[in-house]
Amino acid sequence: MKLNTFLAINAVVGLAFGVALLFAPAALLNFNGVQTDAVGLVLARLFGAEFVGFNIVTWLVRNHQDDSGRRVVVLGHTISESLGFVVAILAKLGGLGNGMFWGIVAVYLVFALGYAYFQFTNPQST
Repeated sequence: MKLNTFLAINAVVGLAFGVALLFAPAALLNFNGVQTDAVGLVLARLFGAEFVGFNIVTWLVRNHQDDSGRRVVVLGHTISESLGFVVAILAKLGGLGNGMFWGIVAVYLVFALGYAYFQFTNPQST
C-alpha cells in the first residue's frame, strides 16, 4: 500500500471517530460499553476535536509533494497510534468496555503498525 492511500484511510477513520466524539460522545462510548459522567463527556469532546484537527492535517498532507511535511505527520501518527494502542489494550485488559471495545484496540494496532512500517521499514516511501 502506498503512503498516500494509508494516510487517506487513516484520515477518514480518524475524522469519523473525531466527529462522533465531538457531537455524540455518549452514543459512541455506550456502543463500546463505556459509561461516563459530564466530565468524561467533555474530555471525549476535546479528544474528538483533536482527532478532527489532526486528521484534517493528515488528509491535506496525503498528496503533498514535500517529503519533510509527510515525514512529520508519519512520525506524529506513529507516536500517537502506538500510545493509543497501549492505552486501549491496557484499558480493555483491565476490564473496560464490552466486546466492541476490542475494535478500538484493533484500529490503534493497525494504524500503529502501518505508520511504524512507513517510519522505520520503508522510509523512502514517505
